[in-house]
Amino acid sequence: MDAFELGGRILGRGIGAMVCTIFGALWLGLGLAGGHAFSLAVIAAFSICCVGLYAGSVFLIRRGRRLRSQPPVHLEPSAGVPKQFTWLVIAEVVACVAIAWACGARNRGDLIPLGIALVVGLHFLPFARIFRAPECYVTGAAIAIWCVLSWALFRAPKMDVSVGIGTGLILWFTGAYDLIRSRALLSSAHPERFSAALPK
Repeated sequence: MDAFELGGRILGRGIGAMVCTIFGALWLGLGLAGGHAFSLAVIAAFSICCVGLYAGSVFLIRRGRRLRSQPPVHLEPSAGVPKQFTWLVIAEVVACVAIAWACGARNRGDLIPLGIALVVGLHFLPFARIFRAPECYVTGAAIAIWCVLSWALFRAPKMDVSVGIGTGLILWFTGAYDLIRSRALLSSAHPERFSAALPK
């Protein structure tokens, strides 16, 4: 693996960790707010975790971009990946809007967070193949299973609180996993070969 390829992997994981951090914070914040659980201690823990994950994501993105500035030894084609990603995001947005509309039309607004979280979980599954990231299978399945359990065990508003907190934590765990894996990848890839590409 040359510096360019390593940089691409690190950059991808950094972006993935940042997305999971931001949307995880949104879901977790909504869940905690719905459960009126924002005590001073919870706010402090929430802020520390969020800032830590975000800072780690920024670090990886910068490190990945720096490594990708090195000329590639060989460049494997990646045609089709941006198009697949774009279509998946469009499908996710359309599905979320359709769920919100259908629930609103049936006066079941309490099911909107559950339906959207389920879509979020399922949309991770194709990413595992597109980005060669098997952990996306785990993330998608975990969110989907959590949504089903929340629907079976609770009713609104407790169901919405459960969905928000569970989905947020799963996304944060995924972001943390990306950070840990990236650090391990950097440390195991013969750092002396890439010392010139690393920021001083």
